[in-house]
Amino acid sequence: MPNKLPFMWGVSRVDTSQLYKLENIQQKIVQLIGSIVEVVIVFTSNSSELVINDLKSLSSLIEVIEDLKAYSEKAGRFSSLEY
Repeated sequence: MPNKLPFMWGVSRVDTSQLYKLENIQQKIVQLIGSIVEVVIVFTSNSSELVINDLKSLSSLIEVIEDLKAYSEKAGRFSSLEY
């Protein structure tokens, strides 16, 4: 794009500094979504109770969702999320 700037009327410069920041945030969002998708909660047969490992997974999942919310807000995806 820099070589086309002289041909764009009224444009003296383009600030792309925020693009790199947004790209990093979007990569983090994709990474967080990937970690959410990988979570598997297994119930034992004929039971609605979770085992300790699944409880730990849910606890970690909550943290990941909170991080996802924060990064999404930084990226301007959501102004606010309510639970």
